[in-house]
Amino acid sequence: MINKWNWNSIYFRLIRLLAAALICSGTFFFLSDWAVERFFGDAVRDSFQESQNERNYEEFQKYVTDNHLSSKDTNALTRWVRQHPDLEIEIYKNYALIYDSMDPGFSERQEEGDFYYTWQSNYVMTFKDGRAQLVLYGFYVHRMEIMLILLRVTATFVIFLLIFFLGIRSEIRYISELSREVAILEGGDLNYPITVRGKDELSFLASSIDSMRLGIREEIRKNKETTGAFREVITEMSHDLRTPLTSLLLYAEILENARYEDAGQWKRYVRAIHEKGVQIKEMSDNIFEYSLERGQEQRGGSEETASFRDLLYDPVSEAAEYLGSQGFTVALEGDFPEGSVRARTDYINRILDNIVSNAVKYADPADPVVFKTEESGDMLSLSVTNTCRRNADREESTGIGLDNIRGMMEKMGGSAEAGLAGKAFTVKLFFKTVS
Repeated sequence: MINKWNWNSIYFRLIRLLAAALICSGTFFFLSDWAVERFFGDAVRDSFQESQNERNYEEFQKYVTDNHLSSKDTNALTRWVRQHPDLEIEIYKNYALIYDSMDPGFSERQEEGDFYYTWQSNYVMTFKDGRAQLVLYGFYVHRMEIMLILLRVTATFVIFLLIFFLGIRSEIRYISELSREVAILEGGDLNYPITVRGKDELSFLASSIDSMRLGIREEIRKNKETTGAFREVITEMSHDLRTPLTSLLLYAEILENARYEDAGQWKRYVRAIHEKGVQIKEMSDNIFEYSLERGQEQRGGSEETASFRDLLYDPVSEAAEYLGSQGFTVALEGDFPEGSVRARTDYINRILDNIVSNAVKYADPADPVVFKTEESGDMLSLSVTNTCRRNADREESTGIGLDNIRGMMEKMGGSAEAGLAGKAFTVKLFFKTVS
């Protein structure tokens, strides 16, 4: 997690940005003060003050003349002054104050000795009752200075905000970009990467979101694989259940109809029914365990080391007997070679059940089904060959049985091949010998 006191954190970046904005805006404020003093010095202020006083004097004289006012018409004089809030006036006669706009009632109690100073802006006014001296107190420069200060403060604040917002513009854009990318993820597109930029809290957040995206995507992928494996195993096991179940029903039918030759054959059929029942139970247990484990290795049986003959003799004999009961002729070529292999008995039974089931479905009863054992280097093999009956290629095949055979042989460290040469179809199983 990013430490907020890290130099690259947003906290420090905002502090640096605020400091830069304050320095720049403060510098502008003081430079603008110098510029105002440089271009609006005392000479400019005095000139402005004098021109405004001159203009107000002429306007006041015109007002007095047009309204035939005397110096004692204080109400009329006060009305004019109130129309000029930035101006105050005093009127003197013989250096005596007779009117003060700050205290209009003063003219009613004139006192000798009041006088104006010669340095003040004074003018000679002509009233109906004679001349008088007019003193003007204008606050134009003061108002102008206040306006300039307000203008400088406003410009300084605007510069501060401009620098600050320009400084955080990249972060705002990055946040907008992250919002857009998160919206894409919400739409279900987990392949869209999250942009990771910088080394601050936002980049850490973006990295976390991207890691979460990858984690969710991987979890979905694993779930799909598990679901696919689960479906595949259920399909395989369901397919393999049909063959021993068919055999069991066939043996039960033989016994029910008393089509056995002697007591020995009757015992063999009963034993076969028991073995097929056990096999079906083991396979159903495997399905149940796999459904609980969801994708783990099946527990149907464990590998064991056995001689090649002991491993295959009984299953091959049982397969031959079953094919004979279905009207097929079975031939065995070669003797079981010496050697030991590692295998699972339940797999061997399922493999031969699949081979027999395919033979019953596609083989031509007119030709024998040939079981052949061979030895080649460190490999021992068993092949089963049958002639395909006419129009067998028109019958739909899912290929699940052959896929199951290959899968089970690979799990035992061996392999399986299947091929068609003319009308002859051969399945060959390879077992690796062990010391």
